[in-house]
Amino acid sequence: MKKSLIQQLKEGYVVLETDAVKIPHFAKSKSERHRLIFDGKVQGVGFRLVVKTMAKRMHLTGWVKNLADQSVEVVIQGPQKCINFMENYLEHGVQRIKVASVKDDTLNLSNQEHDFQIVK
Repeated sequence: MKKSLIQQLKEGYVVLETDAVKIPHFAKSKSERHRLIFDGKVQGVGFRLVVKTMAKRMHLTGWVKNLADQSVEVVIQGPQKCINFMENYLEHGVQRIKVASVKDDTLNLSNQEHDFQIVK
């Protein structure tokens, strides 16, 4: 399905905004895999694209998807310090995103992923 011009502009804005975030240099930390459920105003605000863009910049793997209850699920894998930075950024770094709560579960590492994607 072809995206409308408005949708393309919105997505372009989100990517430019996210690309401008200064990501610190992190000391090495062990890799972890987390399942994060974000509740609040997290759908219809570019949340999934922010997650994907940041994850790719930080070389994290996993996926993000909207849930029927208006929350967003993120499964993310990579260095623990990078995951912590990402979670904090998603909670506090974007004004149009209003995270009310985050549920964080640690999962077993996966050797099957090599990218980060938005799942429908």
